[in-house]
Amino acid sequence: MEIGHLHILVNDVEKSKKFYQENFGLSQLVEADFGVILRDASGIDFVISPAEAGQVQGQRMHFGFRQASQVAVKQKFEEFSAREHAFEIPYTETDFITLFGLHDPDGNLVEVYFASGI
Repeated sequence: MEIGHLHILVNDVEKSKKFYQENFGLSQLVEADFGVILRDASGIDFVISPAEAGQVQGQRMHFGFRQASQVAVKQKFEEFSAREHAFEIPYTETDFITLFGLHDPDGNLVEVYFASGI
């Protein structure tokens, strides 16, 4: 068994779709009345749907984009830094993990990381 998809609620589907496509290379599979489905390189589907008034979104969960190496994490950090993106978790390197974290347009915490040995 494996995880097949992640589903988030957002205020602006188009804005979020653009954020994930431009920054994490997700490709669009389907656009429908429930939102949009994007897919990452490993085959996990990422569903983005509009939040209804009063629905809780962002800041109650977080997810991460695993990178191939520490160098890849550093490169992605530099890309976000060049666009003056604010970071919730500063760039950090330890013996075990290299990571940083930022919020997407709706406040979801997104980690970019590489964990050695995993």
